[in-house]
Amino acid sequence: MKIVFYSSRIKGELLQEMPIGIGYIWSFLEKKAKERGLDIEISFAQTIDDILSKRPDILAIGCLSQSVDDAVNAMEQAKKENPDVKIIMGGYHITLLPELLPKAANVAVLGEGEYTFYELVQLALIGKFGKEWFRHINGVCYEDSGRIVKTVSRDFIADLDTLPHPKRDVFDYTGIVGVFTSRGCPYNCIYCSSQNFWKRRFRMHSANYVIDEIESTIERFNPHTIHILDDLFLADNQRFDEIYKKIIEKGIHKKVAFRAFVRANLIDEDAIRKLKEMNFVLIRFGAETGSERLLKILKGGTVTIEDGQRTIDLCYKYNMPVSASFMFGVPGETREDLRQTYEFLKKNKEKKFKIEGFYYFVPFPGTDIWKFAEKGGYVSNNTDFTKLNPMLCSMGVSKENAIYMNDNNIPFDEFKKMVEKIGREFSTTRFQKFLAFLMKNSVLRSIIVRGVRLHRKLK
Repeated sequence: MKIVFYSSRIKGELLQEMPIGIGYIWSFLEKKAKERGLDIEISFAQTIDDILSKRPDILAIGCLSQSVDDAVNAMEQAKKENPDVKIIMGGYHITLLPELLPKAANVAVLGEGEYTFYELVQLALIGKFGKEWFRHINGVCYEDSGRIVKTVSRDFIADLDTLPHPKRDVFDYTGIVGVFTSRGCPYNCIYCSSQNFWKRRFRMHSANYVIDEIESTIERFNPHTIHILDDLFLADNQRFDEIYKKIIEKGIHKKVAFRAFVRANLIDEDAIRKLKEMNFVLIRFGAETGSERLLKILKGGTVTIEDGQRTIDLCYKYNMPVSASFMFGVPGETREDLRQTYEFLKKNKEKKFKIEGFYYFVPFPGTDIWKFAEKGGYVSNNTDFTKLNPMLCSMGVSKENAIYMNDNNIPFDEFKKMVEKIGREFSTTRFQKFLAFLMKNSVLRSIIVRGVRLHRKLK
């Protein structure tokens, strides 16, 4: 049986690395296939044409809300090519909006996917892949007689260390490899879908598992940087201390650099000192705004502007590069809030602090702000989900491509001008990142420098 994974994306952009959620499901399925002697062949498709050329028996598609159009297109084309293909959907979008299961999908995995997906594959292998059998599997939804049926929720995996390391070797990595060392987040930020996807449960891999995965990643892919992608890498001080000690003892910090997301209220001087010793070359946190009033609304009073400033100051003290994500267009945001954000950025500019994550505020399904947007008539089940793209501030936000929920405080045209001004002054743009990448390559750097010199002479 041929199983093909596909991760939908906006505008057909090609992925640079394996989506780690799919990587875990793939490696878990391979492990079970080896144990049970299952006859399966697994691959990954980069494009819809790639899906069609592989002619899968099972097409497994993961997607976020902003890329659901691409997912549906892939399903429909696969069904048109082969009406017998079995399509399994998964990811944040369908987990949080199961009532929107596309007609082309046979069934969807809701939430954590390893065991659920494996059980669906087992049904397919024994010829029982159908509605009468889906009801026996926890954590799925499917259509039956014109209505969407949700089965009993599946319990989360109690011990994450029982999972094999995620599959990665279908991609050629360019120097940075992503790693998750935990799942979930117990906080209740009004804009984040994670809390409902993971039901505010937080679980961690052990320090030994994390170190094993890091060492394996270094051996197989020789990255220059490992990117820790967790929501809360520093949530448990004891585990963090164990990871820190093992990285130093094994000399891992001499082989690879690290970067990570952190939460400003969990940062102190000891943490920054240890991160620096571990060869972290960048940390990033969600500052979101320079307004204390607005931050309290966004994060429920769990973090303060002072926490963000302390993080920046400590990074400056230890020569640790730091960046943050900010969001603009929050309902209730005022001109004074934007002014305070501008002043916060201006105050810290001399500390080599930049916006890396210049986000437009969008109402993601499963969040408190989604409920607000539904009540206000901004979104519904018929929403154009391509408008839920947080990168719009960087790409160019307009009334046509965005959902703006703050006209009462700042008219859209005025908001757009204010945000563009902040972006020009403080944001690390895609072009800047691309230029930085080019300049790291000695050959390309030489070509660029020669080109600039020639241009100056010709002028």
